[in-house]
Amino acid sequence: MTPTKVERRTVGLRFGLSNSATVLANSASVSRGGPRAIESGFLLDNMCRSEVEMTRRSLLGIILCTGFLAVAASGQGNKKIPASQAGQHIGENATVCGVVASSRYLSTSRSKPTFLNLGKPYPNEDFTVVIWPDDRSKFGHPEDSYLHKNICVSGEISSYKGTPQIIARNPSQIHEE
Repeated sequence: MTPTKVERRTVGLRFGLSNSATVLANSASVSRGGPRAIESGFLLDNMCRSEVEMTRRSLLGIILCTGFLAVAASGQGNKKIPASQAGQHIGENATVCGVVASSRYLSTSRSKPTFLNLGKPYPNEDFTVVIWPDDRSKFGHPEDSYLHKNICVSGEISSYKGTPQIIARNPSQIHEE
């Protein structure tokens, strides 16, 4: 005797499965060679409770793993890295922290950058924060206000001539520790 569509749906709902979960449960049963048949995406009444529970746990595991990967991918910007280790994280979005050992505003240069050198003074700096002239007015006088302070800067770590750097476009990227 074949159960009606309503009876099959009741079995699926009784075990807390959505239509997509019942299709997955049926597929799993058939792939193991069980005597189950897939019809209209609902469980047949002879599906065992233990198989339903296994399917629910498997689906929960898949959902949790997917969520964990999404959180891990989006949370990369929250990494705090010491200035001395920033070179190992080129291409990553992160927060780099250290003491501003030296700073300089190159007002006579063609590109007029401001450099905040973390860790050690230039030319042996561990890390550099670069502020371009288009954004400089947002920062006031960063070469003075951040000098000898412990700061953290957030953004994408890049490299220029072997020195890791973050280009700061907004003061919210830099905060004192």
